[in-house]
Amino acid sequence: MRAAQDVLTVLKPMEDYIPLRQEESVEGMDTFIQSVVATNNSVTNLTKEKKLLVKERRDSCYTGQNSVMNILTALKANIKYQYGKNSGQIELLEEISKRMKSVRAEKAITNAPPSEDGTVTQQVTETQVVKQGEKTFASLTKNFNDYVTTVAAFEGYLPANELLKIEKLNELSAKLHSVNNEIALKLLELRSMKQQRAEMYDELRDRVKRIKLNIRAKYGANSSVYKQIRTKVV
Repeated sequence: MRAAQDVLTVLKPMEDYIPLRQEESVEGMDTFIQSVVATNNSVTNLTKEKKLLVKERRDSCYTGQNSVMNILTALKANIKYQYGKNSGQIELLEEISKRMKSVRAEKAITNAPPSEDGTVTQQVTETQVVKQGEKTFASLTKNFNDYVTTVAAFEGYLPANELLKIEKLNELSAKLHSVNNEIALKLLELRSMKQQRAEMYDELRDRVKRIKLNIRAKYGANSSVYKQIRTKVV
């Protein structure tokens, strides 16, 4: 960007500079550089917005005072108190807890075993079972929703803590779904904008190269104006 701006600075006072294409004119370059600056600003703003959403989700799930993990701890304690530590209600919730700790997932692995003469004959795809923690935000959101749905079906569920009431739990569950969706959309928008910016920088490099060739052809490789821009690399 800085190099392109420097080249434009050199071109502006040159009244006899007439490029073959409008894109390499002073006006064309000026307009395009401003559009690249605007795109850079958009990427910066989208990145900040995404980081704020990620922090909000992290607080809601883990680090906040009323985070999901804190709510789950209090919720389990409340169920033990109301129904007993060996109750069927606790067993139902423990099943959900196990899903949060470990899950059997499958992933495809493609191998190409060598033949007897050492050459590869064909690729063989096999399925490998992998044990991993289901602690992604999407999984946590789903498991928490399962918790809430399960607890809501318990007969006589009457928590003393306002935060453990079904209405409040549903609000927190809906908030997690909402912020997950917002982050997914923001990431899509950010990726699209970064791709657009990369294409614009490719275009900017091409324009600067064309300008250099134009200046060299018209004024010569030893001209002062060419010497000013020949080392400018975008």
